[in-house]
Amino acid sequence: MKKLLIPALTLVLALILLIACGEATAEKAFINEYDYVGELHNEGLEYVFGELEKLKEKNNLDEENAIKCVKESTIDYVKSISSDIDENKCRAIMDHVYDDVVYSINFTKTISDTTIISDSTLYDSLSENQVILLQELKQIMYNDELKLEDIVNFEKDVELSLNEDEREIIYAFTSVARHSYQYWSESIDEWYHLLSDEEITLGKSTGFWGYLGEVGWKDAIGCVDGAIAGAGLGAIIGSIVPGPGTAAGALAGAGPGAVTGAIGASANKVLTDLYNRLK
Repeated sequence: MKKLLIPALTLVLALILLIACGEATAEKAFINEYDYVGELHNEGLEYVFGELEKLKEKNNLDEENAIKCVKESTIDYVKSISSDIDENKCRAIMDHVYDDVVYSINFTKTISDTTIISDSTLYDSLSENQVILLQELKQIMYNDELKLEDIVNFEKDVELSLNEDEREIIYAFTSVARHSYQYWSESIDEWYHLLSDEEITLGKSTGFWGYLGEVGWKDAIGCVDGAIAGAGLGAIIGSIVPGPGTAAGALAGAGPGAVTGAIGASANKVLTDLYNRLK
């Protein structure tokens, strides 16, 4: 009997240790609590794509009409997920990301004699540590060999580099950047084939992954810029928060502006580049 009992006890102890180790690993697993911002970005892009398909069915998908469709469908989407939306402000955000984020981001700001990225309005709202980290992220994303895990690893490092309040806006930023990379790596050909019957796989193009990094970066800039416009300068921290009642999180405070800016920058950037490719 003892001979049977000892192996059985050993097996039970081994199972307990395995379960305990698994729980410890799960506890240490990184979770971006602002990931819903990126999820809404991708969901919004799918909504915009559906509206563009309807426009194509009417044989009315020239560049001017497509850009108008992006604006209107983005606002319609944000209205569908938020009761806290200033439609005029969202339209202004869409105009801003089209003119300033998609085309003319010029990041130059000096802090402590170090030149780091900035938009004169955007980065005035962030701490020096936040801006320095975004400089690091931009270098990661503007890389032709960019991989999804590069962004994930950066997110993990942020947890060690910033306090809880400072992490909030950076995590919203990285969530959008990462989800954008995922979305466009899977969907850019569908968007291209809305505009052209040419049989081509853009993912095989030289520099494609670096291009996705650029798009993701501008999407994230649109997110933070829209949040600032939506909440007021300096009102970012604590204002992009998930609310109760929906799986993805209802939007409050700066949230509608953040999602508007992210979707607007993303769809406008890619559409404009695709139309330019066809000219």
